[in-house]
Amino acid sequence: MATVSAFPVAPYSAPVSYDMEGIPLSVQEDALSYYPEFRMVCGWHEDLEVLLVEEGEMDFYVDGEAVALSEGDCLLIGPGKMHFGLSRDGSDCSFLSVLFHPSLITANRKIYSEFLQPALTDPAFACVRFPAETDAAAEITQQLEEILSMKEEEVYGYPLIAAGILSGLLMKHAVPAIDTDPVCAEVRARTPAVRTRVRSVQQMLSCIIQNYTEEPSLDEIAESGAQSKSTCCRLFRAYLGQSPVDYLNAYRLQASCKLLAESSLKINDVAAQCGFNNTSYYIRMFQRSYGITPRDYRMQAWE
Repeated sequence: MATVSAFPVAPYSAPVSYDMEGIPLSVQEDALSYYPEFRMVCGWHEDLEVLLVEEGEMDFYVDGEAVALSEGDCLLIGPGKMHFGLSRDGSDCSFLSVLFHPSLITANRKIYSEFLQPALTDPAFACVRFPAETDAAAEITQQLEEILSMKEEEVYGYPLIAAGILSGLLMKHAVPAIDTDPVCAEVRARTPAVRTRVRSVQQMLSCIIQNYTEEPSLDEIAESGAQSKSTCCRLFRAYLGQSPVDYLNAYRLQASCKLLAESSLKINDVAAQCGFNNTSYYIRMFQRSYGITPRDYRMQAWE
């Protein structure tokens, strides 16, 4: 089987949890209210991701390019692209996310090299938006909802059926649109200096993700991206809209949510494992970001 993994992705990109061990497919409904301050933590991965906005609206950023998403809009995000969404006005936004590694649909080398490789390895493949009022969005919505329904009903072999649906989605809708989508056009037109800055931001995020359980200094973060401290902070503001420290704390809080939901560790142990040396500070940060205490979050997750 041909496994596709050689994408231009900085190390320590966002970890991905798949629905079934050994099958690179994740299907889940999500909402901005699950994230600190209604804001996803910026990350990237080798997987492709398809989003369907089910209710509400949000501003979505892919490699620094802004995309406004409203109810019914669909968005396909290319591999290796930094991305996150945040609330436009403090209100919630719910969405369906289908995430899959290219290896799910590239078992045949000839099919991959002939039809998929040009798109999947195109540096300009950032994202393709399908507005709600288009026929393409209606078809993609039906396909994504079918995949979700198969998962919820535990249809035997649904990942194989989903692989066929997703490969068809790529070839019919996404691949033809890469050359015309405005965000892809912006990415393609970038100067070498801009491309270097984007890569630098990824390297600095990688430094934080790799060392979030410790206390990475601003010097270390900036050095990982070959930047000065002032330029590091400026790039974080430009591409993420937050400081390196804000990103570090958001990443730690997100990591703590996983431990709260999936382990029976004491709250102070959760805080320590996620890099918070002061449990009281962790609890205050968590409550300010999520509106509930870590203990209450755990209780809800375990219900």
